Amino acid sequence: MEGPGRLTGKVVIITGAAMGLGRTICTRHVKEGAGVMFMDIDAQAGEAEASKNPEMTVLVKSDVRLITDWEKASAVVLQRFGNIDIVILLNLDNELIIYIRIEQRWSTGQGEGNNLTTPGIGGDV
Repeated sequence: MEGPGRLTGKVVIITGAAMGLGRTICTRHVKEGAGVMFMDIDAQAGEAEASKNPEMTVLVKSDVRLITDWEKASAVVLQRFGNIDIVILLNLDNELIIYIRIEQRWSTGQGEGNNLTTPGIGGDV
């Protein structure tokens, strides 16, 4: 399928979603019909974007360095949309990556991987 609607029924988590490339990716996914969760540490900028299409978006103020924020975000998106199909990780501040321990990133990936595979509809992780 090509064009608008090709992501209808899909659910996307996007980190760094309030500004720049993250905002652009969010906007495009909404136009394509996806449910989108904005994850960003800047709640004000994120809310401004998420409020443009409230039936398709949800904002969770998050610090991607904290596994507790990932757990909170997963719970919110699963409650709102029922599943997670795509996770797009964008870090606007490359310095943040240095502070994220490999174990935490691995744990985060494992947690989201479980949510990505739970529905059993196939796909790529």
